[in-house]
Amino acid sequence: MEKLSFLIFYILLSLSTFAQPIIYVTPSGAGTGSGNSWANSLSGTQLVNRVAIATAGTQFWVAAGTYKPTTTTNRAASFSIATGVSVYGGFTGTESSLGQRNYTANKTILSGDIGLPHDTTDHSALPVTQADNSYHVVYFQDVDATTQLNGLTVREGVANLANGPTSYLLGQEVQANDIGKAGGGIHNISLTKCSTPSILNCTIEQNRGSFGSGLYSSGGTCGQGSTFLISNCLFKANESIGLGSGGAIYLHNFTNTSIKGCLFLDNRSFWGGGVFVINCNPQITNCTFSRNHAGFNIGGSGGGLFVDAYNQDCSPVLYNCLFTDNQATGGGAVFTGSFFNGTSTPQFINCSFTQNTSSSNSGGAFSIQDSAYGDGYNKLNDNNLPHPVIKNCIIWDNISYKYESISFDYQAFPTVGNSIVGGNFLTHDFVNAPPGYNAGNNLNTDPIFVNPGTGNFRLGLNSPAINAGNPDTAGLPATDLVGQSRVQDGRVDMGAYESAACRPSICVPFIVQRRRL
Repeated sequence: MEKLSFLIFYILLSLSTFAQPIIYVTPSGAGTGSGNSWANSLSGTQLVNRVAIATAGTQFWVAAGTYKPTTTTNRAASFSIATGVSVYGGFTGTESSLGQRNYTANKTILSGDIGLPHDTTDHSALPVTQADNSYHVVYFQDVDATTQLNGLTVREGVANLANGPTSYLLGQEVQANDIGKAGGGIHNISLTKCSTPSILNCTIEQNRGSFGSGLYSSGGTCGQGSTFLISNCLFKANESIGLGSGGAIYLHNFTNTSIKGCLFLDNRSFWGGGVFVINCNPQITNCTFSRNHAGFNIGGSGGGLFVDAYNQDCSPVLYNCLFTDNQATGGGAVFTGSFFNGTSTPQFINCSFTQNTSSSNSGGAFSIQDSAYGDGYNKLNDNNLPHPVIKNCIIWDNISYKYESISFDYQAFPTVGNSIVGGNFLTHDFVNAPPGYNAGNNLNTDPIFVNPGTGNFRLGLNSPAINAGNPDTAGLPATDLVGQSRVQDGRVDMGAYESAACRPSICVPFIVQRRRL
């Protein structure tokens, strides 16, 4: 009996030791303010201190409301989250499980709007040096993948530190990037080890900075073996300062990054209105890039995405993504290029590009260059020119001053196959491609979207894109952009959406009539 009692005591002690502590947080706090329950919730003004010193495994359940990193005017204040700590938003203050929260209805906001709230220096045409908001709202350094930001809104950070640190060591290479000007919303940096937080179910909006206004992340010591997850997030109305890069995200030196199910909307930058990637190979899946701008009418490239291989490899892979209504001077949707001896082979698989605009002659949808700077004169080795792969894609109804959907320079030959490329008078239509360009099974035919005028780019009945993709589906996600099974009727469709409709060769009138009822 004594042994049994000791065993029970040991089990209970072990459970208490390994149980993840939960700290409950409300804007004003309650009861004793210890944070051990909703009734004794921690005050929101204490959140910034507690997340910085909490032990790994600690969870912070944060009720709806607005939380700021300081009650003073100290712009260096941030929510610096310790490794292994999870911060969850979306609570009303009564929940007993994570599944009961609703982060859409109950907005938990981490705001950098310190100083004078919403004053004229925050989001106006006045010189940005007058802004008084936090440089970084959320800060991660050397954290592991169990560190989590989940279900929160991060907004109103302004990364414009004039005389801050200007360099750090990236592997064996010193990078001069003015890190005080990077990541107004979220700044993630790897200094002594790889920093790989998980950003889930978040809204990142109305942040500013020179690099990655919404989120800046540098792999630092990670090299080409890091992991970093961004999933189910909205990046909206983030704007770079001056000739900045990455309106929503600036991603540097993260190979195994996964960006899934995100929406990039109304972001602006000189280079890469939505996302700027340099020297990294992220996988971007089931994402939508819409109404992003890159230096429109004043230079700048890559309205939705800018891919830059700077002396290293930069070859992101995109699956099931939609690029629509993005604008840039060059590459309305995407700009990809190499600098010095960088190599770039980005892949775009089952993506749709439509209604994107270039104000120059450099690709309404794509601009593929051998250098990201100048006219390629800095290129040292032509064998390292970018060679994008475009497979099972729809590139339709994009606009440039010279009516090209895809523009490319020098020997930057893309491979385009099983795709629809058209909708304009195209210099390079890839249906009858010039020598040296890899193309096959491409069409210059209306893809028949359901209702492009209202933004419905699903495939309509009798679309030539149905069951017209390459039958090799290795690596494809199981579902399309909206969660439908990716392969139906035995073969994958072109574009970001898989149609449940019949393919053109077997459609019969009564089915068409029934669908119209």
